[in-house]
Amino acid sequence: MARTHITTVINGDEVDFLTEDSTSLLNALRDEVGLTGAKEGCGTGDCGSCSILLDERVTCSCLVFAPEANGANILTVEGLTDAGELHPLQQCFLEGAALQCGICTPGFLIAAKALLDKNPDPTETEIRYALAGNLCRCTGYDKIVRAVQEAALQMRSGTLKCIVVMSNIRTESFPEIPTLKESNINWTCIGWRGLAVQIDTPPLIVEKLISVAEKIARSADFQNFMNKQGFGIEIR
Repeated sequence: MARTHITTVINGDEVDFLTEDSTSLLNALRDEVGLTGAKEGCGTGDCGSCSILLDERVTCSCLVFAPEANGANILTVEGLTDAGELHPLQQCFLEGAALQCGICTPGFLIAAKALLDKNPDPTETEIRYALAGNLCRCTGYDKIVRAVQEAALQMRSGTLKCIVVMSNIRTESFPEIPTLKESNINWTCIGWRGLAVQIDTPPLIVEKLISVAEKIARSADFQNFMNKQGFGIEIR
């Protein structure tokens, strides 16, 4: 049987392959291109396990004939990594135990990436709606949603590494500060100068630190000294 020559861009690279006209894009990606991340769960477009981005649209690759992808731009789950570094979504799925058997995971990652590309700060409802086309029989979905929320926060936070709160007040006046030890954060009390915190922790903890810093800034003690000593919150 004659095979059709297909030229497409997959994960940023131009790719050529031969395929029969009746072959699904899913099978072509797996068998002809060697990208086995997308999985066949149902074969009818109901489970989302085979999801890819086809010209930036979430698409069930089991429902697309391979020749239809000629000239298209495709992103598979393999394309989420950057120079060997996991995408924040992948990292958060791992750290948050948002996967078990893994069959559905590539589709969830692709759908979540499509969402965050368009909406970097989605609500939980928006996340659940965006993932509604993906089925999972293992996790109960809650961990998946939490992982997407955490990834979105990390992506918005960029390279947030350090918060420094400086004032001319005693840190002992703020009971919230010692409780930060519970989050395994390395922090140092600088006596009359305030608080310095080195952070290598999830952004949710960073938000807690920012909250503490803002409380210090609003305090009466700080307001009394602000004009004399100055104040700074440095985020870098």
